[in-house]
Amino acid sequence: MSAPLPPPPQGAGAPSQEESAATAMFYRMSAERLRARCLLSGLALALSALVPYEVAFGHGIFVWSVLPELAPAAQIAALAPALAGLWLLLLGARTGRRAGLFIERPTSRAVAVLAAFVAVNVAVWVGRRSSAWDMLPLPDSLFTRPAPLLAVFALTAAGVVLRFHARARRGGSALLVASVAAALVFYLWPSRGEIPAQTIARAAVLVATLPDARFQLGYGMVLLFALGPLAIALLGLDHARRVPRREHPGLAIAAVWAMPALMLLFVYRAFLAGGWGVEAATVAFFALLLAAVVAVLASAIEVLALGVLVPDAELAPGAPDGAGASGARPIVAA
Repeated sequence: MSAPLPPPPQGAGAPSQEESAATAMFYRMSAERLRARCLLSGLALALSALVPYEVAFGHGIFVWSVLPELAPAAQIAALAPALAGLWLLLLGARTGRRAGLFIERPTSRAVAVLAAFVAVNVAVWVGRRSSAWDMLPLPDSLFTRPAPLLAVFALTAAGVVLRFHARARRGGSALLVASVAAALVFYLWPSRGEIPAQTIARAAVLVATLPDARFQLGYGMVLLFALGPLAIALLGLDHARRVPRREHPGLAIAAVWAMPALMLLFVYRAFLAGGWGVEAATVAFFALLLAAVVAVLASAIEVLALGVLVPDAELAPGAPDGAGASGARPIVAA
């Protein structure tokens, strides 16, 4: 009688027990990080209704001051970020017995977060088209197509983190490639008859030809801010074939905090120009808001990618077959 065949090595098919345990722990940490970021981002978005969207002659112009002049659809668009913030606060809240007030599954919470931001962008798009027929349109400084910009940073932050874990590396690489695509959309989408890439090229020429160093510094700050998404996307693409040394790489941190840090340069400039006032405070708040929004979007993409790419049993080692982790798959019957 022939000898029994040896079992296949663990690395050939199924992951090792240590790898499954590490993936499950990472999933739980990501889910808790998403819940906490829902609270922080929701608070920042809800408070955005109390912050002036524009500063004129040292005085802030608030959303509620223009609401009576807007069409109903434009009114909803103007209040959409604050409403999304209240929704995120509800998604992040939990009780002593439940992991969430309405949604307990982490991946379902991630879907709800992404759906909220899609709804905000749709409301803004409809509101801008509606208000274009009225006497007072929505101000450009309030909404200027933030979706591609936010996508660049959120996809890069989530993709680099996922590259650390063997079971999610392919998904992480796909997210990093998608980040480059979002950057191309951002730079090649025409605005006011010109693509942003042309504006950046003109600013670069001005930086090199202006005679005054002060003007060069000012245009250089704007140019640095405008090239930030491209730099983050290209650095992410460089990680598409590499495995980070840490679970939360430096690029993931930079994708969340680099642009807000650059915005603080404008806060410093406003402070030097006229001291601490409405303009400096507004720019500082929107820097914090940008970091909060990118952070929660990155966490949502990260949790959703893990729930889709990794089998349920690996997200909850020791659970019986078919049980899986609570919330491993998004929007499924209980």
